[in-house]
Amino acid sequence: MMTSNSRTLKLNTRFDDHWIKKNNSLQYNIHYSNWKKSKQPKTLLRFLQQGYSNKSRGLKLDDNSVCFLTIPSIKGFTINYNQASDVNHRFLFEWLKEYCLEKLAIEQCSYTHTKDIKNDNSNYSERYVLNAKKTADFSTIIVQIEYQNYCVKALKFSVNNPASTPVSLSAIFSSLLT
Repeated sequence: MMTSNSRTLKLNTRFDDHWIKKNNSLQYNIHYSNWKKSKQPKTLLRFLQQGYSNKSRGLKLDDNSVCFLTIPSIKGFTINYNQASDVNHRFLFEWLKEYCLEKLAIEQCSYTHTKDIKNDNSNYSERYVLNAKKTADFSTIIVQIEYQNYCVKALKFSVNNPASTPVSLSAIFSSLLT
């Protein structure tokens, strides 16, 4: 059974056997702030942009943990984590949301937390839905992080449009990297 809660929750989030009080830990906030100032976020974004470019040209991807979705109305990527993950993957989730809000024409942002009751709440996901302004070249961006046994399992990012209008993930990457 899955449940959904659309209000922001204060959760204990586990990363590699460490519990961090989300949005309430000074140590977490300092670490996240330092991570945002580092080169790592934009380096990851450039890596994803290059991978998407290679995929679009039919080239083989070097990293099989990244998958790209390329149907006309939805473009995006999924990063699958096979090993125990660290807090930096959580940071990427938050940073993508913040950066999209800052750099793109976003009108509204909503948050959803969904947990799997059958598995003692150790499997859950968090999602931001970013609705674009009418002037944007896309309609919605979804940023989602999935946890399995309290560790990050996957990070998903998708840009959506009505079926009649193709969306350009390359343009989104370019806008985010400028």
